[in-house]
Amino acid sequence: MREQDRLAIKKLLGDMHCPKEFVCVASGMRVLCKAEDLGLRTALRCLEDDPSDCPFASSCRGRWYCECPLRVYLGKNLKL
Repeated sequence: MREQDRLAIKKLLGDMHCPKEFVCVASGMRVLCKAEDLGLRTALRCLEDDPSDCPFASSCRGRWYCECPLRVYLGKNLKL
């Protein structure tokens, strides 16, 4: 991982509250919600089976989107 990515992630972590207790960070980014980049600026398409319980998920026209700032950064910049 590039230093600029490490710094960006550190800033995101300092600016946000995670009700999932940053399980993604604790796992070394190995445990991530399934999502794909559709080209939206601040969201990814959520591919989880039941995203309705996720505080970062939002629904629009029958599709679910992930708005977790960290997950969006990982998906868009690191293709994770």
